[in-house]
Amino acid sequence: MKRLHETTEEFIGLLQQVEKTRQVEPLVALFAEDAALLSPVLSQPLRGKEGARNFWRKHLALFRRVRSEMTEVLENSLDSGDNRRLLVVLEWQADAVLATGKPLSFQGISLVELVQGQVQSFRTYYDSLPLLRASLQRQDAYQQAG
Repeated sequence: MKRLHETTEEFIGLLQQVEKTRQVEPLVALFAEDAALLSPVLSQPLRGKEGARNFWRKHLALFRRVRSEMTEVLENSLDSGDNRRLLVVLEWQADAVLATGKPLSFQGISLVELVQGQVQSFRTYYDSLPLLRASLQRQDAYQQAG
């Protein structure tokens, strides 16, 4: 089995740690100051460490519990002059319990661009409809309770 780049292994390990502990700061520390994050539930990219912090907090808020397993990890070096970049493709399967209590399994692909050991870009793609429904149900419950 091919050995993964150290930062790829670190990212995967930190992501799984965040899912267990719900403490996002160790993962946020891996993001560059000018990083960009994009997902199907965002209308526009989030930027920087604060954007990463908001992204992961909002992501975790959708779940009572979530656990992702990487089913495939591919790495491709994208060297252009002095700018050494590594593109990591993560294919994953997640098993979760939504904040509403409903169990959910879903899969997707995440693209992570690493530059000098930091996440420069994080883009994730999956069927967002079940998560959007859960988010809307949660907002309705808050409004009815308020």
